[in-house]
Amino acid sequence: MSFLLQLAIVAALAMYFAYMRIYLRRRNLQHWKSLLTQVRSLSSKAGANPSEDIKLNPRGIWVLSQKARVVLEMADYAVRHLAPGYNSLDPRLLVTLRRDAMRLRITAVSALVKFPLRKLFSTKVKPVL
Repeated sequence: MSFLLQLAIVAALAMYFAYMRIYLRRRNLQHWKSLLTQVRSLSSKAGANPSEDIKLNPRGIWVLSQKARVVLEMADYAVRHLAPGYNSLDPRLLVTLRRDAMRLRITAVSALVKFPLRKLFSTKVKPVL
């Protein structure tokens, strides 16, 4: 392997680790109100009120995936900011919340991948006679 290629790989890894450190620091400094604001702003981007259903188009599915990300961050926030000796947070509830949010994100991403394919193959081809 050439020296320049090794240097490029090391530089890319260093930039990735620096980015992740900044991202995790910002995430750890978030407040509950900022997480709620993110959920509300995502609802307005989807063109729906928080109480309304999100439209099942690619943009709505993407917003649903992002809402699931915020729900995961809310669960992490609750665990990080639990007062010592205060054990009223049910661990089963957190596991269920995380599992459902991850399932929603995986389903949304697979739907986004399938959406163009479904549109491509759903066009009716007229037979040539």
